[in-house]
Amino acid sequence: PMPPEKARVIEARWKAVAKPEEAAKQLSDLYKAYESAWKRYTLFLFPEYHARNVIGDIWLGWMHGWKPSQIGKDMFDAAKIQAKSGAQRKVRTALYGEVSGEDLIKTARDHGVIGTGQISEIDDILAPINSEKGKSIMKKVKEHAWDLKVPMKISETLENNRRLALFIRKLKDGDTYEEAANSVAKTLYDYGDITPFERDVMRRAFPFYTWMRKNLPAQVENLVRRPGKVAAMPKIKGAFEGAQEDTPPEETRPDWMRREFSIYTGRGDDGQSNFAMLGSYLPTADLFRLGSSPEDAVAGLTSSLTPPVKVAAELATNRDFFRDRPIDTLREEGEWSDLLWGNERTNYLGMNMPTTVQRLSELLPFTRALATADRMNPGGIFDEYAPTADGQTRPYHDEMSAFQNALKFTTGLKNYPVDLEREAMYRLLDLRRDSSRAPGLNISNVRSLARRAYLEGDTESYNYYLSLIDDILSKANQEIGLWNSYAR
Repeated sequence: PMPPEKARVIEARWKAVAKPEEAAKQLSDLYKAYESAWKRYTLFLFPEYHARNVIGDIWLGWMHGWKPSQIGKDMFDAAKIQAKSGAQRKVRTALYGEVSGEDLIKTARDHGVIGTGQISEIDDILAPINSEKGKSIMKKVKEHAWDLKVPMKISETLENNRRLALFIRKLKDGDTYEEAANSVAKTLYDYGDITPFERDVMRRAFPFYTWMRKNLPAQVENLVRRPGKVAAMPKIKGAFEGAQEDTPPEETRPDWMRREFSIYTGRGDDGQSNFAMLGSYLPTADLFRLGSSPEDAVAGLTSSLTPPVKVAAELATNRDFFRDRPIDTLREEGEWSDLLWGNERTNYLGMNMPTTVQRLSELLPFTRALATADRMNPGGIFDEYAPTADGQTRPYHDEMSAFQNALKFTTGLKNYPVDLEREAMYRLLDLRRDSSRAPGLNISNVRSLARRAYLEGDTESYNYYLSLIDDILSKANQEIGLWNSYAR
């Protein structure tokens, strides 16, 4: 008889041929499982995600008339109702009088107020574990390592709190249940209210499509109906930057930073300029990103693609969509042999590696955890050398202070240090290379990267680039020798 493992392989291959629709469904389920894991590990593990959502929803509520003096109390009242599933709690409404907490939660759920936020988009693709042998252990592993039960529960509780709080406020103001529920859906969005095409195609291509689909039209409407509140962001920026004596002009900031609605917050002790980024912090910032320029809008859209598509497209075109620069400056045009293992080097997680490999790491579901570890550099575990005058301890990194790291990790507010002079010098080198040199693996480009590696203190990449120069010169000498032999 045929060995069972061999029989399973043959059966699987036969099904792929005889029942292609079943094979396609399995592939679709596999991709959904990957996407679900990527979303879980990208969002729910991080306190900054929860804090940013709280701030964002409060901002959206304020845009629609939720008064700051009411927000805190309404959220506290909602929390008290949530704490005991509404038991022994009552809310006084304008139309219905006193409503018990249990009835309020049931009505909110029946009207799609709670349970319809962003967390409702996370698919539970992994099949339940039914085997008795090892069931309890595997169930716990699934709950905590895959489902992320605790972070997901925290996210669901916080999200439902904001939605329930706004629902309560509308009932206090005299809305019917239906009117209050519609107001919540309009203000904080109903993530289930999309078409099958959007759910099955657009949301697969753009993991956060529903947010873009709901937020952008809402912000355009706000611009028309509430221009004074939309103008609050430029006013905040003007107030902060106007209070600084040495605010750098907008055009001196990196392109990606200008798209993120950067606000100059002054110089640190190391002399570097610090910028707070509101681009992913306040929902209205999407409006300014959209209206900044067509190039910025395209860059924002392409950088929002699902990781497998985005990474594949970036490597194929050799272009970082977010920063709008080559991923591997030394790749020859039309040369595919260096697609996955390029010649340009970087430093990531304390390791010297090709920039293409660093880009491939973005396919991992837990890539954000890796990027967070690289940025925070806990305990200096990724340090390459003693701190320089500007506090740099490793190549290609502007080190954030302990306060800046803690601020971003806990609240989501990004306050990045940037060496503008160094950035300007690198941009000038890029412009010179793009305008006067052929792209790809040549002496001029390698020398440019070697100069940058030397300035960054990246001795490993510097020596690697020197060896590349020797290889290029050796090949050139061989070609000259062959040509001379042929000429004779």
